[in-house]
Amino acid sequence: MNDLRTVAIRAGEAADAESISMLILELAERFVLPEFSAEGRERFSTAHTPAAIAALMESGYRYHVAECGGELVGVRLSGPQGAG
Repeated sequence: MNDLRTVAIRAGEAADAESISMLILELAERFVLPEFSAEGRERFSTAHTPAAIAALMESGYRYHVAECGGELVGVRLSGPQGAG
């Protein structure tokens, strides 16, 4: 059961790329990007598009997502599988 008190963590999938991007960019806009230069904001935003996230997944990077009440509430990125 996944209600509003339960957080489920699972491996991210390519189908999650858009939601992952939206969460990262929304939070970054509020908490991180105001400290960046215009160039830094552009580079960060470009690196976190759905296509960029999907490409990282395809190259072996792993995302884990946290969901609560059917909504994505957290994300974690770990290095490529087989590294280290």
